[in-house]
Amino acid sequence: MVRTPQKFSLRNILAAGLISFPTPLFDTTDKNPSGATTPQNLANHIANILTALVIPIAVVGIIYSAYILISSQGNPDAYKVVKKNMSYLIGGIAIILFATYIFNFVVGFFQ
Repeated sequence: MVRTPQKFSLRNILAAGLISFPTPLFDTTDKNPSGATTPQNLANHIANILTALVIPIAVVGIIYSAYILISSQGNPDAYKVVKKNMSYLIGGIAIILFATYIFNFVVGFFQ
């Protein structure tokens, strides 16, 4: 019986190479940078980071609006703008805090 030589294809070379390695190709022992061990913990870390970033920005906006109000010297147009800005900023802070509370409640419910 005559045996035909096996063709060298890229598939055969890759299969032989992957089978010959006893260790995995990628190191799966590394943790993610946040230290979260579950998806719920990771989502909680992300929500806390976003809250920690947004609240100071809103406080700076409130301080800026107060500065505009003080420097407007009784200008009614500036008062309207400041009133609108302050209501948006305070409403935004309330929405962020409420959303964080609801998010933590839902994540805590599934843990």
